[in-house]
Parts: sequence; structure tokens; C-alpha cells
Amino acid sequence: MSFFDRLDQHFDLFSGMAAHHGADPADLAGQPNGASRLRAAVLRCTGCSRSGACAAWQARHLPQDPAPEWCRNADLLRGLAPA
Repeated sequence: MSFFDRLDQHFDLFSGMAAHHGADPADLAGQPNGASRLRAAVLRCTGCSRSGACAAWQARHLPQDPAPEWCRNADLLRGLAPA
């Protein structure tokens, strides 16, 4: 898989996890320093070896379930959740 294919795959995984928190990556991109934070989040995700587990987790859990503790973006995702 090429680097750009991995970026696409992990952007999709991050987007799915954001949706589980009631957020959209565009929401993050629109915040101050949002583009940098979004890029960093996707790169953190790309560095994770659990993409299969992430996709499986998203398929099995309800939208309101928080990200699993092993998610490298769990703290960021919790901060994106609407109050």
C-alpha cells in the first residue's frame, strides 16, 4: 500500500471515529490551528498498527461509545464531542 493510500485509509478511520463522537473532521479543520491538528491526528492514526481492530471496533460500537483507550487520538476525539 502506498503512503497516500495509507493516509486515505487512516483519514477514513479517523473520520469514522470522529463520527462516533458526534464530530466531523471539518469541524476540527475550522478551528484555530485546526488544519495542523487534523494533519497530526491523521498521521498519529497512520502510525498505529491496529487499523483492522479500529475498523472492527467502529462496526461493533454505537455512535455514542467513546474511542477505545488504545486509540492514539482518544483524547482529541473526546474534546471534539459536542457538549
